[in-house]
Amino acid sequence: MGKARGLYKVVRCRRCGWLQLTTAEKATTCKRCGARIELRSARPLAMARSAEEAREMLVRLKARRVERAY
Repeated sequence: MGKARGLYKVVRCRRCGWLQLTTAEKATTCKRCGARIELRSARPLAMARSAEEAREMLVRLKARRVERAY
C-alpha cells in the first residue's frame, strides 16, 4: 500500500456504515461510533490527492447513499 501514502481516503465503518475521510495508513477511529477501522482490511471507497477533491468525493458518495434509501 505504498502508493496510498499521503493520500486522502474515503472509508466506511464496518460497525455503523459511516463514511469519512482519513489520511491514516494503518487504522483510524470512526467519528460516529468510535469503532476502530483497520485500513489494511477495509478497502478505501475513493482516494484523492487534495482535501478538496476528497471532500467532493465524500459528498457524492453520501448523496448516493441517501438516494438509495428512498
